[in-house]
Amino acid sequence: MPVTGKELEVRVLFVSSPGLGHVNPMIPLARALTARGHEVRWAVAGEFTGHLERLGFVAHAAGLGERERWRRVRVAIGADQAVAGPPPGFGGPNGFATLFGRVSARPMAESLSEITTKWPPDLFVHDMSELASAPIAGALGVAHVTHSWAWVLPPETYGPAAEW
Repeated sequence: MPVTGKELEVRVLFVSSPGLGHVNPMIPLARALTARGHEVRWAVAGEFTGHLERLGFVAHAAGLGERERWRRVRVAIGADQAVAGPPPGFGGPNGFATLFGRVSARPMAESLSEITTKWPPDLFVHDMSELASAPIAGALGVAHVTHSWAWVLPPETYGPAAEW
């Protein structure tokens, strides 16, 4: 039977941590998939949906926004709440685990569960720090691809984050 292209259409859900450094590197791939006739949508913090919609994508508000993520990080580690953003000296494997695993993964997983109930994707494409997509994709029996915006992170960075 000849392939008409209709059989090849894929519903792709791009999922990103908030931040233009997380979202923007994924845009060329999303555009390329759209140009090939695939249906592309995004799941990202609410403050980035307008940015993606202006570029022509359907975007769902998902997970935590930047301000709320940092507020929760500061609570989790007992840092001063009077200051916004990352605490001084925050980073490394423990910082990655706290921000992307402990604080961000569960709210994003909850959002993804709601989104995928209404719009089940055939494929997830998620940024390397967005840790909810892989388990949700696995539960749905759907493939997922990690889109990197930096070098490969070592197991000692991903390990503690995965525990959360």
